[in-house]
Amino acid sequence: MKIETPENLRIRNERVNRNMRKIISTGGYSIIVSIIAILLFLLYQSLPLAKDAAIDEILSVDTGRPENRILLIGSDEYQEIYYLIRRDGSIRFSRFIDNRTVLEKKLNLNENEKILTAGMGGLGKHLFAVGTDQGRIITAEIRFKAIYKSDQRTIKPSLRLINEFTAEPVQDSVAAHIEQLSFRQNEDGFRYWAWKNHSGHIVVKIYDSDEEEYYKQDLTDELGGKIPAAMTISFHGEYLIVASTTGEAFWFDLSDAEDMSLTDKFRLSNEPVTKLEYLLGDNAFIVGTSAGNLTEWFQVRTAETTMKFRPIRTFTAQHAAITQIIPSPRNRGFMSVDAAGNIQWNYGTTGESPVQFRSSKNPVQAAAIAPKADGMILADIKGRLGQYLLDDPHPETTTGTLFGKVWYEGYPQPEFVWQSTGGSDEFESKFSLIPLIFGTLKGTLY
Repeated sequence: MKIETPENLRIRNERVNRNMRKIISTGGYSIIVSIIAILLFLLYQSLPLAKDAAIDEILSVDTGRPENRILLIGSDEYQEIYYLIRRDGSIRFSRFIDNRTVLEKKLNLNENEKILTAGMGGLGKHLFAVGTDQGRIITAEIRFKAIYKSDQRTIKPSLRLINEFTAEPVQDSVAAHIEQLSFRQNEDGFRYWAWKNHSGHIVVKIYDSDEEEYYKQDLTDELGGKIPAAMTISFHGEYLIVASTTGEAFWFDLSDAEDMSLTDKFRLSNEPVTKLEYLLGDNAFIVGTSAGNLTEWFQVRTAETTMKFRPIRTFTAQHAAITQIIPSPRNRGFMSVDAAGNIQWNYGTTGESPVQFRSSKNPVQAAAIAPKADGMILADIKGRLGQYLLDDPHPETTTGTLFGKVWYEGYPQPEFVWQSTGGSDEFESKFSLIPLIFGTLKGTLY
């Protein structure tokens, strides 16, 4: 038997120690490299969150007939076909790519009858209603059908008349104008029309799809002599807000069609209000004024446990009176247009206005957001139409929302909240990292 000398034992131990040091060092470095790789991967995956919103013009086409005002505009979800609804009731469907007309329709107007106002029936829908200078309201729906053949997609548009009625009968020689109109149809099939007539009266008509009955009520007396300037109905159809020329707001409950009632009144602004519009979710609404100011309002619980509307956020002011506010069908974003033709993209939860641009040197007469909220369509008063790509995949993530307190809809005050998903598309995502960071540190300490 070979006897191992102390020298041989020392050499062998040193060799084992040397090999183990290499193995341990390799393992340690591997862990460090893995952690760095994970960090770099997380940073790479998080980079889109820091990307700024962008608007890019895809094309510009001439729609012609600038003397015949465009009241409504829109497109299919693939942004292949656009439609124009004009003052004379004509509706034209054309392809974006070559401006070729694929279908022409016309609403059933009387002789010499003109459309004065129009309103869309909901977010991402092509339901609409128009009010005329003969006191009539016509409601219709545009549909797009995608047909696939030989691996090619063709969009086929169509128009369906829903109903038409005389809202304001002619009395003596007084013209029965519908000067402003707000229209909604909710998921239960209830329809809501609110209009301002030639006498400045505010009238609401509701179609109850359960009872198949119509209800109508004049709400003018509730305004206390104030002159209405703007109004909007919530997308669920339960609420109506009317703003006066002097900045007061009147909030009506329409949930009981047989007894529509004034629920609250409050001051919106010291400036004339020119536009009102609810955002997705029907909790918050946007106020636009004659000075170009934009403010978000929603209800907050007071110390007396009652709910009161409060101004929550102010957005970047525009250069002229706000003429259009178009909410996104997918999130709390909205487009605002002023009388000088300036367009602005805003986001309700953050209070930021990341994009401002002009589509042309002329004022905008009609604007729309694509059904998937990935594009905009704008038509100026000269009949020039522009199609724009909207790239804003993560508008709810900013430094303020990730690390600061945010005043979310329905909360009594700004708070740190993490709640990334909800039970419906109307959910307002909450992405504060503070609760996650604090929870991690607390768990590590314990």
